[in-house]
Amino acid sequence: MGIQGNTSVMLLDIEPDHSLYENLRSIQRCVKSGANLTRQLLGFARGGKYVVKPTHINEVIDHTANIFGRSRKDISFHRRYNKNIWMVNVDVGQIEQVLLNLYVNAWQAMPNGGDLYLETDNIRLDKAYIDTKPFSVKPGRYVKISVTDTGIGMDKKIQQRIFDPFFTTKSVDKGTGLGLSMIYGIIKQHQGFIDVSSTLGQGTTFSLY
Repeated sequence: MGIQGNTSVMLLDIEPDHSLYENLRSIQRCVKSGANLTRQLLGFARGGKYVVKPTHINEVIDHTANIFGRSRKDISFHRRYNKNIWMVNVDVGQIEQVLLNLYVNAWQAMPNGGDLYLETDNIRLDKAYIDTKPFSVKPGRYVKISVTDTGIGMDKKIQQRIFDPFFTTKSVDKGTGLGLSMIYGIIKQHQGFIDVSSTLGQGTTFSLY
């Protein structure tokens, strides 16, 4: 905050054609990047359930999609919501982070643009289904959120590692490898889980329960 504040004050007295203007702007960008990285680390470390309240998840998804869609005109959003979706107890801010991270991943997987499908549904999971999963999940009622892109997809080897902290297939300047780890931590803290299905060259679906 101190670095950001001092830089902003200096920029007030410097014209855009000044030789140091771009250096100060670079400092601002670095501070913003560092703050985002710190926030992701904290989200991963703490799981991040802060203010939990009954929430209509369709509204949260719609809000985040509208925000992201304004700056990504090369992506077409397709919404398929269950109008009778069950209420869920969530920290809205944390779930918004989850969704925005998934949108960014989808956008990066579609370098030439594409389609992003957002779906919600009410699901009842029985013990027979739970027994097929390698992780601990309780049977019962879940709200399912699916985010599907038409991007480059992933092979099985990458799919097995995508939730590992700091694992990334992106270049150093485009990813920290913490986005999906943070998503995993937040969903787990909300007593949920994530399923991923992907085919190389066809796209990926993240299903949040």
